[in-house]
Amino acid sequence: MPLVQAPTTRRSTSAASSVSACETHRESEPTIPSLSRVKVNWTGIQGAPLLSTFYFELGSALPQDCVDLVDAFLSDLAPKIFADADWATEPEVDEIDVVTGAIVGVSTTTPSTGSGSDSNTPFSFADQGLIRWKTTSFNNGRRLQGRMFVPVPTTSDDSNGVPSSTYKAALQSAADTFLASTDPELFIWSRVNGNASPVASASVWEQWAVLRSRRT
Repeated sequence: MPLVQAPTTRRSTSAASSVSACETHRESEPTIPSLSRVKVNWTGIQGAPLLSTFYFELGSALPQDCVDLVDAFLSDLAPKIFADADWATEPEVDEIDVVTGAIVGVSTTTPSTGSGSDSNTPFSFADQGLIRWKTTSFNNGRRLQGRMFVPVPTTSDDSNGVPSSTYKAALQSAADTFLASTDPELFIWSRVNGNASPVASASVWEQWAVLRSRRT
């Protein structure tokens, strides 16, 4: 799996199989030796605990900087998350070998905690917002990309069975701000292929995604 598990949805969607003329695409190579992994646990909601995982390449940044960046991202998403949903990063940030997936180091950080701030009626707990993380790298002809489920939208952000334009714009803005950081930099890691690539862009899916595992 790259960053998060692929979603199971109520509607079919075709895989991204082409790139625009202005994109440079390449087969992925293990050009970096290791990544720092931040895990976020979600509680307080039906189906909890849920898990979100983020991978970063560090330049001069420290593991705590990764935690702080995730905290800022989730805080930007909070207005579009039901108020009972709580998150907390795990104190240990693992350094993983990109090729083998083995843990080669561990750093202790000050955990980040927070909560959603939307007090409206929660939408179905199985239905989630979906942010797609896209790289410009490919493995065996398939784009290396990841996904993040955004837990517990509310009925105020549903528009006739799909996410409202306001909801999508808020998630897109948060994702774009998140990706503006280059140190630390968000990466997608392929455990199967033993390589990784930086996230080049993000997009918000125009449908609700159905979460069928505990990994967001």
